[in-house]
Amino acid sequence: MQDDIDLRDPWQLDGTGIHRAGRFLVTRERAPIGRMLEYRRACGEAPPACHGDLSVSQGWRVNLKQKWLGDMLLGLGAVRALLDVDADRSCEVRYFGPRPELIERCSLPVVPTFREGAHVFERQGANPVEVAPRPEGSQALLDLRDDGLVEVHTAMPMRYYLDMEGRLARRLPCDADPLPRFMAPSAQRDDGHVVFVMTSSMPERKDYGIAQYASVARLLLDRIGPALHFTVVTAPDVQLPGGDLDGLPIELRGGLDAVDCVDLFASARIVIGNDTGLTHLAALSTAGDGRGPDVVSIYGRHSYAKWSTGSPRHHAITTWFSRMLAACDRDADRDRLTDPIWADASAITAISPTTVANFVMHLLAAE
Repeated sequence: MQDDIDLRDPWQLDGTGIHRAGRFLVTRERAPIGRMLEYRRACGEAPPACHGDLSVSQGWRVNLKQKWLGDMLLGLGAVRALLDVDADRSCEVRYFGPRPELIERCSLPVVPTFREGAHVFERQGANPVEVAPRPEGSQALLDLRDDGLVEVHTAMPMRYYLDMEGRLARRLPCDADPLPRFMAPSAQRDDGHVVFVMTSSMPERKDYGIAQYASVARLLLDRIGPALHFTVVTAPDVQLPGGDLDGLPIELRGGLDAVDCVDLFASARIVIGNDTGLTHLAALSTAGDGRGPDVVSIYGRHSYAKWSTGSPRHHAITTWFSRMLAACDRDADRDRLTDPIWADASAITAISPTTVANFVMHLLAAE
């Protein structure tokens, strides 16, 4: 039992939400929509053997398809599950895909090879089992700890991990946060360094915007002083309006490779970013001393609880619409929700820079 877990009620829908990282333990009447596990995992029970449909004794292959960086990172929850159950360490696990240099930084025991197309992890064997995790088919999972309390597993990597646990009919060792870390062994953390991530697969809907980030920077400078300096990571060839950045100690880094971002993130004290793959990567980046930045993801029209790494330093600031999606375990795109019906409830820029700056101050004071 994890007696140090705070009892929280993250499902109260009263506007913009601030959600500190960590495991969710709630009373039963406050649990979100989700599927109850058929076994008492927190009490040490294993999934029912009759539901197992996978065996890894003859090899396995995880195909993450041609996904965005963030989807690939979250899919590593399934890879971790297979590595946790596969006792045959005499066979190499290999990665084939477009990001071998990034996988080289990964703490999983994987040998990377470049190949165009899909991200594939495999351990060869006579008849390898095929696994293809899909976010569209995942559900939030509820684990009944005792008669009154429920642990809520909402983050995508843990959903994948527990799905594999059920299919393998084996109790796996990870209780939360199954994703590997990406190492920057030479990085030295600079406690005055704040990084903003402005990349996005949907900039017109998911980008907090340079004006908003500049306002956050000014608020932090007013409260902390000139010891702070900032980096803004953008997509290639993005032209930012100079007026928003006048007088601010901000360095612009356009089109930075994900491998270089690991080094940048590991050197930062705080990373604030759009709900995007590089922000997820920041929550998994670790310096040589084992520390990494606190990461604040800003969510507009996606569930903050689902589209998260589950890292204990991956926090969220969300719109009301994002909170609704989290409580109902829905997806705006998959479920074809026309979010403008909810007016500005999903407008990411409606989140005040003051709200972001205040939460960052809280994180800094808590260290």
